[in-house]
Amino acid sequence: MLYYSHMRQLLSFSLLLSLYITLCPAVITAEQAETFTEAKKLSETTNKPILMEFMHQECDHCSEALYDIENNPDLQRGIEAVIYLPLEVTTREGAELKRAFGVGINYPVFILIDKQGKVYTRWTGYTGGAPVLIQKLQDALANLVTIDDRVTAFETKPTYAEALRLAKYFSDRQENLKAIEYYRRAVTMGQKHYYNYAYEIFQNAANACWKDIWPFDSLFPYIDAVYSSKLIPGEKLTYAADLLVQVARKFEKYDGMGPYILKGIEAASDNEKLQMMKHNLMADYTLYIQNDTTRALNIKKASLGPDWENQRDKFYLFAKWCLDRKINLDEALLYARRTIELTQPGQYRAKAYATVGEILLARGEQDEAVRMLLQAQQQDPDNETYQKRLEEILGE
Repeated sequence: MLYYSHMRQLLSFSLLLSLYITLCPAVITAEQAETFTEAKKLSETTNKPILMEFMHQECDHCSEALYDIENNPDLQRGIEAVIYLPLEVTTREGAELKRAFGVGINYPVFILIDKQGKVYTRWTGYTGGAPVLIQKLQDALANLVTIDDRVTAFETKPTYAEALRLAKYFSDRQENLKAIEYYRRAVTMGQKHYYNYAYEIFQNAANACWKDIWPFDSLFPYIDAVYSSKLIPGEKLTYAADLLVQVARKFEKYDGMGPYILKGIEAASDNEKLQMMKHNLMADYTLYIQNDTTRALNIKKASLGPDWENQRDKFYLFAKWCLDRKINLDEALLYARRTIELTQPGQYRAKAYATVGEILLARGEQDEAVRMLLQAQQQDPDNETYQKRLEEILGE
């Protein structure tokens, strides 16, 4: 559910993945596995842990990590201590392991495991480049204790550091209630001037609501704690408002949302990197609180910059924005179809076909929607997402 991923794309993911498959054995000196079974066998014979990297074809961070792994000598030396297993999550094995290890929607995800598949640690994202990844890996290898053993040890000897470590682990794994429990334990063991993790607790509560584990109304005390805390960085106030709107949109519950959205907008006012999120919140406030669809559309269009109607990526983004809010579907359909026309065969065109299908489905045109999703599947046959969506629509 969470996202916020933005970084330059050094090379296209598909090109990098192709290079990786064909060239990596000659480039990377670490032991590299092609499958999970092979990785476990190599781990057994070498006594090295396995580093799984879950990647997604649309993820710029993944492209950069892959490029560095192929080209950075320091990083190549760093991963000699592990069996390296790259996994594209839209493939069959990648999707199965994604489910098994609780990988969410942010990528890349690195998970260090033993030869039996028990987890030592995990982390999400690739910021800071190769040096940060090398340091994370070194820190993990210096303290090889499985999560199961850490949980057991915590019950008899709880510490602030371990509470925080386990909270982050379970949050990353999307076991939200456990994450909240350990964050609360960390707060009780930390000193009063410590960061109070109100945002992280709210984030997990929101995800629990999204998955129908908690009722939507239970979220408000958690976001109140975020806004009342003097320890929360301003940008997280904006993230919290955006996250609250996403959950509210799912349940179509907007009563009482206005003050939170306005605080999120205010917190983003002087933050250049949050301007797109700020404009989205302004449009959502206008749409959901003021009930002015026309003005909300105008705010969104203005945020896309001049001549956006002739820039494929921007008008495709607009089509998806409309789809998410189930508004302006006729215009959204025109832009989504135009995206198909301006896109070469492959993964991007598959996404565009799928978006057209979802818009048609929202308009009640199921047969044509299914046809579009079949087209998406043909464009990207290795991606299981489209087959799953077809099964959902057809009730299979």
